[in-house]
Amino acid sequence: GESGIKNVETANPLSFSLPESCVVLADVSGFTNLNEAFSTVEGGAEKVTYHLNQYFTILLDIIEKHGGDCIKFAGDALIVLFKQEPQYERQTYISRVHKHVKEIKPNQYTCLRAVLCALELGAQPPYRITGVRGMEKVKLTLHVAIGYGDLQALHVGGHNGEWEFLLAGSPFKQLAKAIDLSKRGDVVVTKEVWAEVSKHCKGAKLSGYGTSEVKVQSVIHDVTIITAKPIKIPVTAQKAVRRYVPRMVRDGLEQGMTRWLAELRAVSVIFVNLKGLLLNRKHNASVERTHQVLRCMQSVVACNQGYLRQFLVDDKGTVLIAVFGVPPFSWEDNGYRAVKTAMEISDTLIELDVSHAVGIASGMVYVGSVGSHSRREHAVVGDTVNSAARLSCKAPPMTVWVDEATQRQADRKILMEPCGQIKVKGKNKKIQIYRPIGFNVAGNLLHGPEVIGREGVLKRCLTALLSVKESNTKRMIWLTGPAGVGKTVLVGYLYRLAKDHLQTYYTIGEATAVGLPHNTGGELVERMLGLTGLSPAMCRFRIMECVNDSEQ
Repeated sequence: GESGIKNVETANPLSFSLPESCVVLADVSGFTNLNEAFSTVEGGAEKVTYHLNQYFTILLDIIEKHGGDCIKFAGDALIVLFKQEPQYERQTYISRVHKHVKEIKPNQYTCLRAVLCALELGAQPPYRITGVRGMEKVKLTLHVAIGYGDLQALHVGGHNGEWEFLLAGSPFKQLAKAIDLSKRGDVVVTKEVWAEVSKHCKGAKLSGYGTSEVKVQSVIHDVTIITAKPIKIPVTAQKAVRRYVPRMVRDGLEQGMTRWLAELRAVSVIFVNLKGLLLNRKHNASVERTHQVLRCMQSVVACNQGYLRQFLVDDKGTVLIAVFGVPPFSWEDNGYRAVKTAMEISDTLIELDVSHAVGIASGMVYVGSVGSHSRREHAVVGDTVNSAARLSCKAPPMTVWVDEATQRQADRKILMEPCGQIKVKGKNKKIQIYRPIGFNVAGNLLHGPEVIGREGVLKRCLTALLSVKESNTKRMIWLTGPAGVGKTVLVGYLYRLAKDHLQTYYTIGEATAVGLPHNTGGELVERMLGLTGLSPAMCRFRIMECVNDSEQ
């Protein structure tokens, strides 16, 4: 509404309640096989886009027919909202009513609409690729779960004008177990849903200790389906809506390059599991707290020049997904930037007293537009995203876990500690994991290549080093030049020559710190004064101690 648009334009967070609502989680399997099958085929990305969107169009048409609203594409799953519609409250929705049921309540109707939708989704046959040699085993399938309860809608973020909309509440907490119990083609509902629809549905309670979920088999009464009307965005709201669209998608749309938005790319994915941001409990979420946490994480991702793919609540909890390797956020050191970003996010969340765990994985993913003509989203989909998610679920609190592919990309600049092998869902073999424990700039300098040529530059630098040694005076040497001319190699060579004879400090400018004031000088002063690793209070004490010594 107008109040929401005003809040977005003035950088204020917003929340509102959606009582007694249903959330349908439709989880699709088979994306990884689809990506791999077309990864070596000419025009593979376009073919993945075609088949993916053919399948999603089928699903989204069913959702719209039943009056559902697809809120998010959560990786390889759809999050669908069924909320109460005030205009239908006093109507009777069952056309052939059981003799003991005269009228159905609005909340029961909400749940029945969700169940009917889920049953039709689950009844869809596997999507197969026909007429293409070697694709016989590739198929897309679906399993579904439904939760019910009070929801809260939040509009948060706003860093650099980019906002996120998410739903939170008890239905998502219920779905964590229900979706795991659901198999291909199944519709599993929580006890909260079953309490509302049990008089009108046929189902079987699932076996297992502590299990209260029910597999719904059919709806025994005919229910009038009210089809959702197409959403029309008023002109006055279009500017505000654009703030929820990723920048690169906006740029592509403005330049008419939408067909270029579909690619198979090698990326590094960060999955932050915000275990301490409890948005799935019965009490209302603190919109200000969520807003603060998201803005801090947005700032870190932006500083390191990454793509914040999504901030959402799903069956895993409250999560943030960031990606390095998606244009224009693609770099030769994607793995390093991802680990550095994760470490900085972790430090920020510790300062904010938010329990969390982070997983990072690297590999091939599908990047592009998914959905139908009426509802689509820019997505990053593939086994790499799932691997990062599973690492974040397995990692201990306040910890960053990295897979082996990312470790190989980042180990020259970041010190990694092996943490053994673990078994994760979807993998036949155990995977090796690592934990980043610090930066390794000195290691790059100590083990860098030798310098070939550059006699003139070397002579000037060596003369400067000798004059320092002979005169016993302090001197600073600055090396400047365009990117790629070999400054880092030269610094490493000089550092190795000087470290055994002089008290030598070093600093190397980070590409990710270009926008920060004193980004290299500040690090140099930090090393010279011995401030690395000290608390802010100890840093102040040490600085004043050095100032007093110099005055005396």
